[in-house]
Amino acid sequence: MTFPKFTRGPDRQSLSRRRLLGMLGGSAGAAAIGGLGFSDLAGAFSPPHPALPVIGPSDICRASAEVRPADQDVPHFGPFPDKLTPIKFAWNGNAICHAPIPLALNSGIFRKYNLDVELISYAGSTDQLLESISSGKADAAQGMVRRWLKPLEQGFDVKLIAGIHGGCVRMLASRAAGIQQPEDLRGKTVGVAEIGGVGQTMFSTLLARNGVDPDKDVQWRVFPPNLMGVAVKKGEIQAIADVDPNLWLLQKADSDLVEILNSHSGHYQGRVCCVLGVGTKLLKERRPVAAALAQSLVEAAELTARDPDAAGAAFAPYSPNATAEDLAGILKTMTYHTHPVRAALTEDIIFYAEEMKELSILKNSTDPKTFGARITADISI
Repeated sequence: MTFPKFTRGPDRQSLSRRRLLGMLGGSAGAAAIGGLGFSDLAGAFSPPHPALPVIGPSDICRASAEVRPADQDVPHFGPFPDKLTPIKFAWNGNAICHAPIPLALNSGIFRKYNLDVELISYAGSTDQLLESISSGKADAAQGMVRRWLKPLEQGFDVKLIAGIHGGCVRMLASRAAGIQQPEDLRGKTVGVAEIGGVGQTMFSTLLARNGVDPDKDVQWRVFPPNLMGVAVKKGEIQAIADVDPNLWLLQKADSDLVEILNSHSGHYQGRVCCVLGVGTKLLKERRPVAAALAQSLVEAAELTARDPDAAGAAFAPYSPNATAEDLAGILKTMTYHTHPVRAALTEDIIFYAEEMKELSILKNSTDPKTFGARITADISI
């Protein structure tokens, strides 16, 4: 599938917290969101499709199937522990982009670097996740960088040390509603897992760049992921911003749904999505463990790119509604060669922080460059 040239529209106006709360429809809406778990979202853009053929999930994002650029090297870390060392690692098993984690466990990659990893599942807020690292309940975690920046601005004692993969969020839209490209979302309603989440904020930025005002031209409504497909059929929403495997399964069941946005091309191409964060105590007292964890996850991400079937099989126990074949098909569309470290990681943090300031998510007083340098650490060699 080839994409036409991306044309930027006017820059968006600030999307304030007050505006986000207004989208909730009052306190009842806020309460409804409080009952929902935070999904691990990221958002981004693939340029508009002027004429979209009928496609199946196995065909989506075929342009994203990666071939490693010749100038993009896999980072190396070290030194590593000289004996088997226990570590508690927090993750969200609902997001298939984290498939390299169980793959590293099943394939022996963690053991290769002398790590005895205990996986700790979390489904709460990012604040709770980062608090668990700061308090020592977990040593490290993997999560979406754009979701982590606001809590890190507030001072959690966590450092980002490596990027693990590129974007993993998509937007599907209803063909029957006349949507074939982002501009067609004017006057339409988009279903999201949470107001003010990464999917909404990233897509808001990109809609504005295509001349669509995300505040005035588009409505955003919260639905549990398992009801989003039903909401489209009822006409309550005309598009969905979420993560796989939910979107993959919805698109597999309904050929009316077509992808118009994603998180790994266009404006966000080459940018990191999920990152490895570790507690500063781990960095100070057990730095080789942090290095071994970073090396393991980068190696597992590379293995996922080479062998998505193995990664899909490893993740299958955490996704009972999708087959291993479905999961492998999804993984083939993802970007697992994106591992920024050092200045490249800090640059991505600055990039996202600038956009989040524009959306009034980060404080006006936060300097993106200073912030990016403060929350990152370099342990690569």
